Amino acid sequence: MLFFTCMLIIIKSNYPKLLKIKYFILTMQQKEKFLYKHFHWILFFIEFILGCVIFYQGRKLGLFGLPKPGMDQHTILKTAIEISQGILPIPGKYLYSPSYTLFLALLAKISNLSLPLMRLLQLAISSLIPVMIYKTGIAAKIGHPASAIAGIVWI
Repeated sequence: MLFFTCMLIIIKSNYPKLLKIKYFILTMQQKEKFLYKHFHWILFFIEFILGCVIFYQGRKLGLFGLPKPGMDQHTILKTAIEISQGILPIPGKYLYSPSYTLFLALLAKISNLSLPLMRLLQLAISSLIPVMIYKTGIAAKIGHPASAIAGIVWI
């Protein structure tokens, strides 16, 4: 009986401290839930912001301009612009990926033929790759930490 009385006194005297510890633990659990719940957005924005920084720095240095004539990029982009204007390529003469060319044609139509905007839209879509890696890991039940590491490694 004396033991329980002593324990009650100790708990009562330390009750505010115990409440703070309990509050801290609950707060950490809430932060962890928030992080797990919104980690895909964090991955997306990190990838997108890093891509924008690289794009901005590259443009400042004169990179990421129009592709030079005779290169594959130039042919694909020219064909995509023609498709966005309603001109189809000659069957049998165009030997590049039709799905990527149609994707670029869609971007050209959306961006009103602005190459920098097309590249930013493509960057926004490709920024979903680490998100999909993370979500696939969660769906495969490999756990949040392993899924998060897999998404971060892609970046």
